[in-house]
Amino acid sequence: MTTLKMSDSLFFDYYPLSVIIIGTILNLLTLITLCQTPFRDSKKYATVHYMRAIAVFDILMLYGWNLDHYLLGIYGYTLRTYTIATCKYLPFVNFSAYGISAWLRIFICFDRYFSITRPLTYRTNRTPKRVSLMIACAWAISCLIWTPVRKKITIKIFLMFLFFIVDLGLAII
Repeated sequence: MTTLKMSDSLFFDYYPLSVIIIGTILNLLTLITLCQTPFRDSKKYATVHYMRAIAVFDILMLYGWNLDHYLLGIYGYTLRTYTIATCKYLPFVNFSAYGISAWLRIFICFDRYFSITRPLTYRTNRTPKRVSLMIACAWAISCLIWTPVRKKITIKIFLMFLFFIVDLGLAII
């Protein structure tokens, strides 16, 4: 009876690690596929930009949520308890990556809706610059919702972190 409980415990302890590995491989394959030559025409495939960003944020979500569960099960601690900064900003990164991914899916739905209801003006209105602006809006909305600002000192740290996120987001695009 105890070996069954021990094997169940090992399964649940190593399950997050397997999700991280499999999810990372599949999201990287998606990202590699979407960066291939047939998908590089940004005027023809505006939705591809959204899908690339979703693949990146899904990788962030995989590591954010599952790494803590793996470390807690195997080593007995989480990254949130490591320092005060990780306690504040890892949940922010986890929740904001989740929010960004959700907002990007919403923007894809709007993009598809406008392509069906306005087929003549869709291609002229949906430029790569506007798609990049929508991805930046997803960053801004999610970061504003999940801001960990509590005191005046953390406002400066948050602004530096926000500028880092915006620079990283523009570099990905």
